[in-house]
Amino acid sequence: MSFRQTLFFSILLIVLTSCSINSPERELKSLLNEVNQLEQSFAKHQQPLIELEKKEKEIYEEIMSLGLKQFDQIQPFVKEALRIIDQRKKRMDEERKSMVRLKDEMANLQRLIDQIDDPTIKSEARNVYELWEKRYRSYEQLYQYYHQALQLESQFYHLLQEKDLTFVELEEKINEINKTYERFQKMIEQYNDYTNQYNKAKKTLYSL
Repeated sequence: MSFRQTLFFSILLIVLTSCSINSPERELKSLLNEVNQLEQSFAKHQQPLIELEKKEKEIYEEIMSLGLKQFDQIQPFVKEALRIIDQRKKRMDEERKSMVRLKDEMANLQRLIDQIDDPTIKSEARNVYELWEKRYRSYEQLYQYYHQALQLESQFYHLLQEKDLTFVELEEKINEINKTYERFQKMIEQYNDYTNQYNKAKKTLYSL
């Protein structure tokens, strides 16, 4: 084999290898690995939120056990509850930032779908993306409901700082909070359903 033939063969091998390495299917595997890492980053925000919610619930129960007539005694608890609400807002905003990063990464999946030749992989990839879109839209609604609930809770605790607060005013605010959380709970169920479907589809796609 001449030097020129050897050089041509080497160049051809490099080109073919490069094409193989950068094939849409290989890019897809790499993308799914990146998505899984971002999913873990997203999930790490959830437990601190749960802990903060638990703390606030304990404070609420302590306030209710003391009663509105114990105005001075409940004020330190009110201040602590408001502080926790601020922490919950920050945690939820951080969680959403992780979700937006996931959204940006999933845009790459949409780009790859049209480049994939294998019909089975293409179909499964499209299914994953469609489920992701449904999951993301339900999360956005969750985020809105959660912030509405936090705003109402903040208003509730600020009411407790007023000495002339009436039971009727308090009851109205509690009813508003409960209705918001009812909508929030329904959206959580939908979000969890989409998440389960998405995770199963993603696992199937990764195994192809």
